[in-house]
Amino acid sequence: VGIAAAAVWNTHAYLTDLPEIVSNLQRNVESNESVIQAEGGKAIVTVMDWLEPGKIMPFQSTNSINNGIVTPIEVPGQFPIILAADVVYCMEHPTLLKNVISTWLARDTDARVIFELPRRPGYQGELVKLREELESIGLCIVDEAEDVGVDDWGDQYGGRVECWFSQWRWRTEG
Repeated sequence: VGIAAAAVWNTHAYLTDLPEIVSNLQRNVESNESVIQAEGGKAIVTVMDWLEPGKIMPFQSTNSINNGIVTPIEVPGQFPIILAADVVYCMEHPTLLKNVISTWLARDTDARVIFELPRRPGYQGELVKLREELESIGLCIVDEAEDVGVDDWGDQYGGRVECWFSQWRWRTEG
């Protein structure tokens, strides 16, 4: 999602994932770098610990570690758009995501959070909690829809997975 955003919106996109997955994200960015650059964008691979959302760390391959010293990335303020795909799969995630969004989403009427989240059996409570958490910090839904995707975790659900698309913004009074 972030690679496409960097290219289509010809912008700098900060992409983040779990530490154990981020090296694959880096490979994907490198594989698409010429397309991203041709469109005027840049994809920056980072690591974010949701327990400390104010820190965005650079991706450090084992080949590029500098004596174990890693300095957080300086980002140019908050972001006007946060895109999130398939990021809710345990009951702690809604609260952690609320903290990340509260930290990084610009306090602007045009700022948006856009989710595409699978509705996997057994995980409906997490999506309900996400809605509650986002509303608790002053976000409201602009648009939502149901979608059907293909699950990359095998044929567990027949290959198809129902998804919930939602777009959020800061609530305005009045």
